[in-house]
Amino acid sequence: MSALSHLHTPPLKLTAAEAMAPAAVQGWQRRVGTLAALAALASLLGFFLNPLEFFSSYLVGFMLCLGAAFGSLGMLMVSHLSGGRWAVVLRRPLEAAAQTFPLLALLFVPIWLGRTVLYAWSRAADVARDPGLQHLRGYLNLPAVTGRAVLYFLVWIIFARLLVRYSNQQDAGQGGTLLKQRLENVSGVGLLLGAITISFAAIDWLMALLPAWSSSIFGLIIIAGEGLTTIALMVILCSRLAQLAPFDRIYTRQRFHELGKWMLMFVLLFAYFSFSQLLIIWSGNLPDEIKFYLLRINAGWLAVTLLFAIGHFALPFALLLSSSLKKQAGKLALLAAFILCMRWVELYWLVFPNLAGHAHLNWQNVVVPVALAATWGVAFLHFLRQRPLLPLLDPQMAEILREASGAVKH
Repeated sequence: MSALSHLHTPPLKLTAAEAMAPAAVQGWQRRVGTLAALAALASLLGFFLNPLEFFSSYLVGFMLCLGAAFGSLGMLMVSHLSGGRWAVVLRRPLEAAAQTFPLLALLFVPIWLGRTVLYAWSRAADVARDPGLQHLRGYLNLPAVTGRAVLYFLVWIIFARLLVRYSNQQDAGQGGTLLKQRLENVSGVGLLLGAITISFAAIDWLMALLPAWSSSIFGLIIIAGEGLTTIALMVILCSRLAQLAPFDRIYTRQRFHELGKWMLMFVLLFAYFSFSQLLIIWSGNLPDEIKFYLLRINAGWLAVTLLFAIGHFALPFALLLSSSLKKQAGKLALLAAFILCMRWVELYWLVFPNLAGHAHLNWQNVVVPVALAATWGVAFLHFLRQRPLLPLLDPQMAEILREASGAVKH
């Protein structure tokens, strides 16, 4: 089709009802719900058999789900500030993921209850014999950690609800310059507060597993990883929707090419921050800081470290250099699923060497995160089904629908 004929192609017409999630999404939700129930029952058994294994695995699963929610909130804010068309078709899935923060606040309760299993600062006997823990007592104590956790979730929930509320106003025909400014203002402040809160949350919930160790760049590593989690999730979702009408006309090869470029960017960003942390700590040659890496190259952990380095960076980087692969929804979705598995490996690598000694793989390490991820997935799909999957009254939707009118179906 020539450029001139494309200009005169009538745009694809969609009503709000036609833009709702296809019936297949409800089937996905039922299957994910069944998986969540079965995995939760198995996890409950694991809690009684081995509490340390359970709570360590639970923390891994919780941080994986938090990454999907917080990464979605961050990408949503970036999209409102940038005004790019790339995110308009992703807005509803990003909003659905951001709406799961109340569930995550509830899922955080077992971590709080199991704090004495996970964190040395919460055990009076450990604090009494460790001068380092005594030095950190002003920051790592129960009232402070609990208060900060409440603050984190309040910030995330408030900003997510504000963005969804303004998005609903746009759907009701109340859009305009003022609404656009509100979305930009909320997003600007939210990005700043979000970066601060997630960085401190990473310190409280992950870095505190090894209190003697610290890294000023750790929060940025977590943020980059959560962005990668979100993009991988969006690729998988969009690849499934691209098989269903009318979204087969929306999620085109060009859309997946854009998502593939975002995925490559986050892979590189994560690798850059991670290598910077390693270089700074290793060159500093400080015993307390190097301990973090010594734990991960001894006692059988070297194999996990190599798997993490290759699977989280080297392999995705090499594959994502291919422009052809980034345009193929099926292949990109397979790579996205692999990256999500590597995100689990990375969190396992962050949590377990601090608590478990020798490297091992227990069935709870897989089942408990699956239970949490599936529970989160049920909530995500629930919110996804509540509203049209496209913001039809967004000013940029007219051109997107015009492009879709000439798109080749998948």
